[in-house]
Amino acid sequence: MRTLLTIAIMIMVYGISFAATIEYTSDTAFIAAAGSLTTINFDTLPNSSITGNEYVAQGLTFLNRDGYTLYSRAGDSFWTSRHVTSSYPSTNVFTDAVSDNFDFILGTPMTRAGLWLVNVQDATVQFLASDNSVIYTKVVPYNASHPNAFVGIITDAAIKRIRIIEAVNDGDYVGFDNVMFGCPVPEPASLLLIVLGIALGFYKRNH
Repeated sequence: MRTLLTIAIMIMVYGISFAATIEYTSDTAFIAAAGSLTTINFDTLPNSSITGNEYVAQGLTFLNRDGYTLYSRAGDSFWTSRHVTSSYPSTNVFTDAVSDNFDFILGTPMTRAGLWLVNVQDATVQFLASDNSVIYTKVVPYNASHPNAFVGIITDAAIKRIRIIEAVNDGDYVGFDNVMFGCPVPEPASLLLIVLGIALGFYKRNH
């Protein structure tokens, strides 16, 4: 038993290399691979300013890191469904000097997450851990024929937030829709059981 516990501790301390991170630019492929997901589509929001706390019960909050007002915007020529933004409010007054630097914060860390970017001309999407360390980065370049882009990942790391980095005065507004997340990271007790199971397998293999 002492040997088994030693193996378990070594696994927890040094880790075991599983599949790292898989990127998806198709929401269909992401949904098929991710399994059970929560999807926040913003359809229930009013056509006005919002707080970013409307979906706390579903496990999501969001904010503009530069402090700009959040808006719910009805479908337009770029995206037919309701979405959220800061630079192009429901009053249809586009302000290029206002950033759409959003953070989407998950109530519980997850191993699957993704979202749609609307009318993106150049932006960076980062998936961050609870300590704000970067798990994965995706640069989304301008594509005139496909201005909307999906970015999602499946990883063995714990995703706490999705961060958008988007420059001002670049001639576009960026909106966001269909934020998806799922597969909570195991609690420490559950993780210990998993590790003990792996350790037991190693132990039996060598005895």
